Amino acid sequence: MKIFRPSIVLGWLILLPCVLKAGEIESKNLFLLATKAPSVSYKGTRTIITWFGSESQAVEAKVYFKPPNLWRQEILNPQGEVSRVVIQKKEAEWIWEEESKTLIKRPALSSDGFSSNDSLLNWTLANYDALAKGHDEIMGRSAAIVELAPQHRGSPSRTVWVDPATGIVLKIKQTNPDGSLVTEVHFTEIDVESELTESLFEPPKTSQDQIIIDEPRPVVRGPGDLPDGFRQVPWIEGFPSGFHLAKATLMPLGEEEKALHFQYNDGLSVLSFFVSPRPIQAGPRSHQVVLTQYEDPGFVTSTSAGSVLEWKQEGHYFLLVGDLSQTALQEIMEFIRSRS
Repeated sequence: MKIFRPSIVLGWLILLPCVLKAGEIESKNLFLLATKAPSVSYKGTRTIITWFGSESQAVEAKVYFKPPNLWRQEILNPQGEVSRVVIQKKEAEWIWEEESKTLIKRPALSSDGFSSNDSLLNWTLANYDALAKGHDEIMGRSAAIVELAPQHRGSPSRTVWVDPATGIVLKIKQTNPDGSLVTEVHFTEIDVESELTESLFEPPKTSQDQIIIDEPRPVVRGPGDLPDGFRQVPWIEGFPSGFHLAKATLMPLGEEEKALHFQYNDGLSVLSFFVSPRPIQAGPRSHQVVLTQYEDPGFVTSTSAGSVLEWKQEGHYFLLVGDLSQTALQEIMEFIRSRS
């Protein structure tokens, strides 16, 4: 899953067309502010809510942030005990699973597939309209509201409440194309400009046999780089619905088998396209995926799976997973099949 964590240069606004109206400039300013790392240290408690039928639930998380890029989140179980810790420090990320006493180390998540943060911002604003929606108050702090409305039908919308004084995202709400809620994350406690020690952002001390190194998957850099068995798979750079190819990797299936994983991004949502020699179990959308999605201090791209489509064609099994309506996913499937 990829987290959008750009460091924005405010001069980027100069590149916007001069015909923008004042309200449009305000909306884009708010969007840019929401994508930046906050300018101050803070600690607090957030509630993460997901609506997904019988799997709907809410959890609390303690969060800590120190500029420019130190982040810690502690997921609490129903008893109020820490069950999972995520630490991001510069280019690395550590995940501590309390139940298994396992520490996972991996590269910090990023916006792969775009030449710069500005190009990702441009792509987002090409696919979503940023709309200023007034102000609210959250935990005694003023919050400017900006809605990101999709230009392509079938994509979810996102509403963000951001503190203009600090850049802290105080609340995020994601809504399905039919208007139903998917996720909501909001602060219930916050202490701004807290004194946080560097040691808070160090991974837990543990024995070497409890550490798992999550190595990056092999990257497939173009159609000429496709391995044997996948030469006939269509290499699609993008879809009419606004999704741009961010990355293609080889995913292990066990033994020596591998699947292709194409990851597409429209600036806010992630679409995964898998090609495999045997069926891939998509499984139900897990709350843990949504939790991971919000393990970052700033604005995030969605990685949760709202819809799934699978089919078999010419000896391969295909799987599409994305936070889109079933109709929108069906149109993408037909586009892929027309290229095969």
